[in-house]
Amino acid sequence: MTNVKQISVFKPKGWNFNELVHSKTPKYHKRKVERITHFAYSILTKNLYQKKPFSSPVNLHAEVLGGLYGKDYKTQIIDPLLKANYLKVNDTYSAGNFSKSYALNLEGFTQLEEVFLVDPVFLKKVNETRNRRTNFILKTYPESQAIYHTLLHTSVDYNPCLQHINKKFKVQFLKEVYKHLIGRYGSVNTKELLRLCIKANAYKGQFKKTLKNQIKRKFSLQAEDLQNLLKYVSWFTTYKSYVWHLKQWKALSEADIDQKKNFIFFTTDKSKRLYHNASSTPKDIRKYLKIQGEELVEIDASNSQWFLLVALLEEKYKTREHILYSHNKNRTNNNTTRRTTTHTTTTPLMFPTFQKELHKLKAYLEQGYFRTAVTTALNKQEGREYTEKETKGLLIKRILFEDPNSPYMRKEPIVKAFKSLFPTLYRAIVWLKKEGLDYQSLGYNEKNSYKALAVELQEMESSIFIRGVHRRLEGVLRLSIHDALLVRQNDVKQVLNGLQQTAKDKWGINLKVTLSKSEKE
Repeated sequence: MTNVKQISVFKPKGWNFNELVHSKTPKYHKRKVERITHFAYSILTKNLYQKKPFSSPVNLHAEVLGGLYGKDYKTQIIDPLLKANYLKVNDTYSAGNFSKSYALNLEGFTQLEEVFLVDPVFLKKVNETRNRRTNFILKTYPESQAIYHTLLHTSVDYNPCLQHINKKFKVQFLKEVYKHLIGRYGSVNTKELLRLCIKANAYKGQFKKTLKNQIKRKFSLQAEDLQNLLKYVSWFTTYKSYVWHLKQWKALSEADIDQKKNFIFFTTDKSKRLYHNASSTPKDIRKYLKIQGEELVEIDASNSQWFLLVALLEEKYKTREHILYSHNKNRTNNNTTRRTTTHTTTTPLMFPTFQKELHKLKAYLEQGYFRTAVTTALNKQEGREYTEKETKGLLIKRILFEDPNSPYMRKEPIVKAFKSLFPTLYRAIVWLKKEGLDYQSLGYNEKNSYKALAVELQEMESSIFIRGVHRRLEGVLRLSIHDALLVRQNDVKQVLNGLQQTAKDKWGINLKVTLSKSEKE
């Protein structure tokens, strides 16, 4: 039975919000403290769901903050946190529906402590705000109703899942390491060592190198020992975030049916992706989810964004405003005897090469050979063994989503390998990032225009997995994970057919999907 008279939240360990507010009435003092606590927790939650460090900035709209915390939120919450050096605010940020960017003044993963919000007035406001946001999504995006209904019937095998996570992250071993450090350095120095290791893991480049050298000198550690310790700390911080996700599912599973809505969240973004409880849950936890007591099958699209890139380029191929054409402007020649005008002509520059490369990429994707081909080229070029998993990440990060104007891009191994296979397609991708899409309508300026391609591909993805397939899956309980769906075994055939037919009708692509059952250890 869930206690609806309080909600559990977390705050950074050691942060004392009681010192930040002043009120002569204990009731109002407590309410102000709980508002500050909830504001900090909302930033932590956002980063936990997106698997980002707690110090990552979060964009928040002034109207949302005012509606939840009151019109005086700046003087009662933001200003005290700034004065205590707990918060950083980017006042220059403004795009889309966001007013400012807020970041907690933390380094890497920080220990959290659980606290309970109990003020009835503020608690009512929190639940009303959450329910209002969910109702808005349900009304605006009818396809979300099927996912919401599914969440009402979703549970988690908590204890088996916790045992799996403990085994995966070698928690017993980590406890032994901690005991060893306590015996060697004492409690205070061990906490400082772990704090510095967490900090080192949060940085890259020269600062990370300098900090590692300081740790080695201060604690008399060999390079190999420090490297192992940094790895163990990374395990621990990831483990803590997994446990947090698991507890959120436990709370939803155990809530009374009429209170479950208070534990379900929905939101969306400019790409029209639908985010909810399951969309950011780690795969190790998704394995232990059940719908109406039945285990799930994950239907996952392989290389979905590359398939959609092919569809996007084929669409652009049909137009005349494309990098592959040379546009000659009207030219007028004036002299004393005559005036001549040369009209605009459009000459194809690289069509044969472009068509050939696009056809090759499409064939590689449909045959499941794309990553293998790029990995082979990369290994031959670099003289080392890249895995296809590494190649997958590099292709997404560097080719699709990175700024092509970044100075290091020309020397990036994955860029050189991709260009060796698809030189004309690479030029087309760069063109899409720089000018081929309406980046201004998405709130980007010319410098950040490259980000529009990611949004475009994600919106195309959502048009299949969220909006398009919805009409074909009436009555099917399902959870969407961007380019995947979690469904019960009996619904697999219908969902599979619906996805492939939707992708074909909507974008003309033969979407390749894989099925994976919940294989537990």
